[in-house]
Amino acid sequence: MYTLVVVDMQAMFPDSLGKRVQDNCKRAIRKAVKNKAAIIFVEYKNYGPTLPCLTKLAKNYKKVYHTTKSQWDGSANAIRLVTKHNLVGSKFKVCGVYTECCVQATVEGLSKLRPTSKINLLSKACSSSSARYHNSGINAMRKLSNVRVYV
Repeated sequence: MYTLVVVDMQAMFPDSLGKRVQDNCKRAIRKAVKNKAAIIFVEYKNYGPTLPCLTKLAKNYKKVYHTTKSQWDGSANAIRLVTKHNLVGSKFKVCGVYTECCVQATVEGLSKLRPTSKINLLSKACSSSSARYHNSGINAMRKLSNVRVYV
């Protein structure tokens, strides 16, 4: 079992509106529901809710949680929910936008807060404003010992 962390998939972030990233996030959410994994939607404060096309996939699912952050790194917020609701905090799957900032900061934070955890970055379910930025974020996360990048 694992916890899926969906980072900043909000309409006010233009890269969250891309078909590829949305389709791959949808796939990850459907799989999490099927596997009875917890889902945490991390939202940047004052940027609106997570895209309804994503949240509706988990409507009426009992293991869905939302948290709001005011900085790039949403890991502390996610860990608070993991602790509060006794969720799986040793295995994470992460997706969202922007790969080189908010996703990267959240993955690095999870890695630091839970150094023995296993973190799978779903790179096809991540997006940035350019391929260069996306790849730089992926390359930085690859260097973390407990992170595995799925392409």
